[in-house]
Amino acid sequence: MNTIPVRMENGNPLAASLEEDMSQEVYSLCFMCSVRCPIKVLTEHGQVSWIEGSPHVPGMEGSLC
Repeated sequence: MNTIPVRMENGNPLAASLEEDMSQEVYSLCFMCSVRCPIKVLTEHGQVSWIEGSPHVPGMEGSLC
């Protein structure tokens, strides 16, 4: 059974969006230079909370340039 998270605002229950209450790992590329390092982006409540090198790329071992 799926449930929708509920939060209270001014004493009234409001259905929270799923993005608001979830943390995610997203894999992408860094565009800060021409190397395009693979990155792992951690999000909390729909906002980026941490960026690090992707540990799944052989030879890079989670590093960034």
